[in-house]
Amino acid sequence: MNQNTSKIFKGGYTEAEIIAGLLRSHGIEVYIEHEILATIIPWVLSPGGSTPLTVYVSDEDLAHAENILKEFEPAAENAE
Repeated sequence: MNQNTSKIFKGGYTEAEIIAGLLRSHGIEVYIEHEILATIIPWVLSPGGSTPLTVYVSDEDLAHAENILKEFEPAAENAE
């Protein structure tokens, strides 16, 4: 990403990939920091390896991305 970016999510590998896939399906470009390292040595990136990945979106897409995640959140809660 060549633009200024903002953090949209920090967490585990599976959750980060789901969020990144959801945002990409809506045409939002995402960058996952330390994606490869998190699969190999997550404990080096965060204490206990519990939140090794950070997902970033461009500043111009931030509001749209936040709205998508807000819409997704209630749907996920209802599925439980």
